[in-house]
Amino acid sequence: MTTFPSELLPPMTSASQLQTWASCGRKYMAKYVLHLTPEYRSTALVVGSVVHSVLGFHYDERKDGRTVSRELLQRITQADLAAEIAESNLRWKDETPESLEAEVTRLVSLYLDAHENDDVTETEVLFEIALEDPETGEVRGRSLKGYFDFILSDERVVELKTAARAWHPDDLTRHIQVGAYAYAHMTKVGGMSDLDVRVLVKTKTPRIDSFHVARGEPATRWFITAAWAIEEAILSGIFPPSPSPMCGACEYRKACASLDWSTVLEQPPEQSSVRRALPMLAESDHHVLA
Repeated sequence: MTTFPSELLPPMTSASQLQTWASCGRKYMAKYVLHLTPEYRSTALVVGSVVHSVLGFHYDERKDGRTVSRELLQRITQADLAAEIAESNLRWKDETPESLEAEVTRLVSLYLDAHENDDVTETEVLFEIALEDPETGEVRGRSLKGYFDFILSDERVVELKTAARAWHPDDLTRHIQVGAYAYAHMTKVGGMSDLDVRVLVKTKTPRIDSFHVARGEPATRWFITAAWAIEEAILSGIFPPSPSPMCGACEYRKACASLDWSTVLEQPPEQSSVRRALPMLAESDHHVLA
């Protein structure tokens, strides 16, 4: 049995890493261990990235005492989108650059109409914390690294999400990313988390769904035990595939279908750590992706 070269792993874990492994271990391996170049990037990720960037610019300027017009934000939107489109191998469906710009503009305007005057004191705030049981002090796995989107003057954290469908309050109960940020904020403030999750729902008529997440011990225990279990599997080199209808939309599906996953880690670590392009399937092999 091949010994897993743990030096290929990122030095810290993250909410995204934990969520990726939970959805598909093989996708985690492709992205975080082998560093394969994705087949494509979705336009939904681009929209979310640009919305975060534009709103972050607005609040950074505002806390420095500068007024930001909607016209300036529109120019920032155009510039950020142009950069994203130029640098990304996007998978276009019915969208166009113009329709993406219109969507970002709608979402940014919707958010600012409701929260333009929020007293944001910090944006993109780094945290690095141990995965520690708050009751026993036991630590397992790698440290958790992430960024809070916005911190308000009353120390509340705002996490901003974009989604194609509405969230239900029950979705937050066992949500790994929400659990990670609630745990991180609870650890930071030394008490109950005070987290506002704001979801920009990208329906025909977009809206904001807001959820307040206040958790302490033992409410964070589910996240800690889940993170420990996932980290144990990752550090042991366990990356099982998770076949599902989602496979058709996976940005690593060609690699999943064509690589010999039983031997892929047998090459030296210095070769495995180099970002590489996806292997291309022969025309005769396309049936395996159906």
